Order: sequence, then C-alpha cells, then structure tokens
Amino acid sequence: MQRRSLLGAASAAALARPARASSPALVLVELFTSQGCSSCPSADASFARLVGRADVLPLAYHVTYWDRLGWRDTLGDPAFTERQRWYADLLGRGLYTPQLVIGGELDLVGSDPRLEQALELVAGQRRPVPLDLDGAGIALPALPLANAARLLGIGFEPLRRVSIGAGENAGATIDYHNAVRALVDLGAWDGTRQQIALPSGLTIYPDLAVLAQDPSTGRVVALGRRTVPAARPGALL
Repeated sequence: MQRRSLLGAASAAALARPARASSPALVLVELFTSQGCSSCPSADASFARLVGRADVLPLAYHVTYWDRLGWRDTLGDPAFTERQRWYADLLGRGLYTPQLVIGGELDLVGSDPRLEQALELVAGQRRPVPLDLDGAGIALPALPLANAARLLGIGFEPLRRVSIGAGENAGATIDYHNAVRALVDLGAWDGTRQQIALPSGLTIYPDLAVLAQDPSTGRVVALGRRTVPAARPGALL
C-alpha cells in the first residue's frame, strides 16, 4: 500500500463524516521515538507543544530497535515497536524515527513543519466519535461500522525526565511527554452500544486513552481520554 500524502488524503473528503461545529475535533497524534535516536529530541520538543491542546490527543511510543546502540530506552516496550511495524505495513513507509502518525492514516517525519496542516486536514475529514471514560469502564455508543473496529486501551505518563547515559544522546537530559506505558488490546467492537470494564492493568493509570480503530485502514473511528488536572513531573531515570 502506498503512503497517503496530504493531497491524497484531501481527495477522500467525500468519505468524511460531517463534523459538529459545537465542539472541536479530537485528533490522535502518535509519535514513535527513542531515547537512543539523535534525530528524535527535536521531534520530542515539537510534540510537547501539542500537550494540553483540547483538539489533540498526543501519545508517544518509545520503540526498542535503537537499544542496540548501547542505551536501553527506559520507556521502551516491544509492543510499541510492533504497533509501529503495523503502521509500516499499512502506510508503506517502513520503520523510521521520529515518525508521527496522524489519525491513524497519515504519517510525517516527527519534526515536519507541515504538522499543523496535517492536523487541520484530518480534523476536517476524519472526526472520531467521542468515547466516555469513567473510573472503571468505557461507554461505547451505537455506531455504524463497515468493519469491526479494534479497541485499544492506553495508559500514559504525562511527564518523565530522563538522563541518558549512552548511545547517540549520551549526556542529555530530556523531558518526555505523554509517554505510553501500557497498550492493551480490548477486543473487537461491532459498533453496538455497550459498556465495557477496564482491565486492572489500565486502571492503575490516572491518564488513559481508549481508541477504536479500523484494522484495514488505520482510521480512528472513536476516541476518548481521561487525564488528571495537571502534569506531574516523573522521577529522573
């Protein structure tokens, strides 16, 4: 499958669900990054500017294939690398860092200045249905779906400061924002109205996201988040 360009995505406007003007679009932005990648700190800094925006849900996944250079990413997980591999197959771009995936359908280099353009494009064309998260569960609305969606639960950490001791960024101390710490497959959803419980592996995280994604296209069809009022600095690792 070929990479979706910004112009190519614009041609899909006829497929878009009409947006409601009463509330802003919530766009999923996924950054694939690594503490061992010298090109990533500038993308991490750009990504940090998305945190706190009401129209964006930014999540950062730390991949593990840079660990071979001598520094094991303290926020890395093989599951995050596998998620990026899934996008690599879907978008036809291969693995690279830093990579941004917008709305599950567009990808950009993490420091690409066209990020705002991509956000506006996806917000105007691919508006996910909002999901409500409470303390223990997720309220799924009735939603007509062409394909059963995959539900993912994500626990993330608002802020973690890391002192890097080796690899390409040796000696640097970097603040990482909205780093994913848990990625849990919650099963398939056929679009029927229902309430599902959060597994115990997610309820330990104050900051949570749940998304429903079309596995054939990557499109995010539903999205919700629960965050604490303010970011809390993490320990120095």
